[in-house]
Amino acid sequence: MSTTTTTTRLPLEEHGPAVVLRVDGELDVRTAPPLREELRRLIRHDGAEGAPSVVVDLRAVTFMDSYALGVLVQCHKLARAHRRTFVLVSTSPRVEQLFRITGMRHVMPLHPDPESALAVAGGATGSRG
Repeated sequence: MSTTTTTTRLPLEEHGPAVVLRVDGELDVRTAPPLREELRRLIRHDGAEGAPSVVVDLRAVTFMDSYALGVLVQCHKLARAHRRTFVLVSTSPRVEQLFRITGMRHVMPLHPDPESALAVAGGATGSRG
């Protein structure tokens, strides 16, 4: 069973011990800071709002610049420091190209759908979005 709540502008779905944060539109120097703050909150929070596993669904992202990629790298490092799982979903050729060119696909692999990402994150059992 999953529930949906809304952050400032980012839909958040709970899947057992994991949360899926769906991002859409352009992800750049102007729009990435709210994402960074929401991800930091989810990763650092130890209470009911936090989750041991965070999945970021980038399938609806139409553009991503290097600043936004840096935000994801920072959050990936923060998640590791806090012993959280941080997993990305994307089927966008543009996002895939950015990850391939920068070598980040080896650090943060892109999963094709939330279900496969949740399996990695440990939140797939009995939950659907």
